[in-house]
Amino acid sequence: MSRVQRQKWIKMFKKSLFLSLFSFFSLALAGHAFAGLTVHIALPDNATAQQQLAAGSKIVASARDSKVSRIEVGPGVYLFKEGIKVSDRQLEIAGTLTDTGPATIFQFATPKSGYEKSGEKVFTLKQPRELIALFEADSNAVNQSWKSLKRVENVEQVAATPGTYHSSNDTITLRPFTNADPSTNIMIPDAHMGILAAYGHVIASNIHIRGARNTGVYGFAGIIQLTDCLLSENGWNGLDTTRQSSINCTRVAGVNNGNDAFGVHRLGIGSFSNCYAAHNGDDGFSPHEEGIMRLTECVSEHNADRGVVAVHGSLLTLTRCQLYHNGGQNVSLEGGAQGILQHVIADTSGTTEKSQPNMRVLNDSHLLINQVLDRKNVPVEPILYGTGKCDHVPADTAHFEPATLAYDKLLPQWFLSSTFLDIQP
Repeated sequence: MSRVQRQKWIKMFKKSLFLSLFSFFSLALAGHAFAGLTVHIALPDNATAQQQLAAGSKIVASARDSKVSRIEVGPGVYLFKEGIKVSDRQLEIAGTLTDTGPATIFQFATPKSGYEKSGEKVFTLKQPRELIALFEADSNAVNQSWKSLKRVENVEQVAATPGTYHSSNDTITLRPFTNADPSTNIMIPDAHMGILAAYGHVIASNIHIRGARNTGVYGFAGIIQLTDCLLSENGWNGLDTTRQSSINCTRVAGVNNGNDAFGVHRLGIGSFSNCYAAHNGDDGFSPHEEGIMRLTECVSEHNADRGVVAVHGSLLTLTRCQLYHNGGQNVSLEGGAQGILQHVIADTSGTTEKSQPNMRVLNDSHLLINQVLDRKNVPVEPILYGTGKCDHVPADTAHFEPATLAYDKLLPQWFLSSTFLDIQP
């Protein structure tokens, strides 16, 4: 590496460190909020749908109450017709964690029964409102994923095209992707966002957030701290941000989401430790538009496209992570992005296209690597496109073995014990 290149990387590393520290102190300072009321919400045994909806409504109302600073929620499924919004203050939401994951489930979409078969592969459902999206489970997936049905102009198009629906007056007409009974594999999202931090600070723990029409947890110039959470089956991302939001995720899994598990946009800063992304419709971890994302001891596998990808001038750093069996590349830097990989396993990429490289660096992007190996201990080199560049740090005397990055070394026990995640090391 030349002297000029070394100085550039030192400057970039200092920027990453500064912004990470800035994010840390922002979170720390925001944590000194007033001690407001604590609200306790729990479901009775064998709760009915009406009781689940009533409890969800109480959570939403408590989140709006400026006098409430903490909501403690018992185990069970809580149904929501609208999302939880936090603005201009800090709010803690704490669920219940078991040996196999969060027992507190916030569901922002409703499974529907009552469909009637009205054609060879067409079904109808009486629903007294206009809908933006429906989800269908892919019953053929090893780890069940959800896809959005596409809205079309008329019933004739529905009959001709799998995975579509049409809404007119109080009737939905749809044709599933598969021949499965839509009453068991279709969900209708009720909320656009699950939890929204809009100029607010959300601290959530021990919660499974699923079924939002767009994103499970979203930051709009907000601060988000998640611990021991599961984000699944959301129409777009599990977590996403914009407008310089600050994110800290510890032991959070993002699976079966329509797009990415974790995204950071528009100068946002995200720190992820012992997190897991798998079976998402696009990428695992993805900073965009000069976002900064730092991953420590994380795993990204079996995503439809990239394991990790940085675009539009973003900065992505990985330390002691494993990337495995992603459909496109395990690592991709695009559009002037910068990346730093240290002690990383990247193995088995391109499951959807045989020509896909394990790692790639596109035009105007730059990658610095320090020991990136596959599972057989063979060094992995990126494919460079156009003006893409890659440099290596001087040889690291502390050589690492892939065995030190085994899943049970990186992920918490509840991830490995969860039948929902179904992780196969």
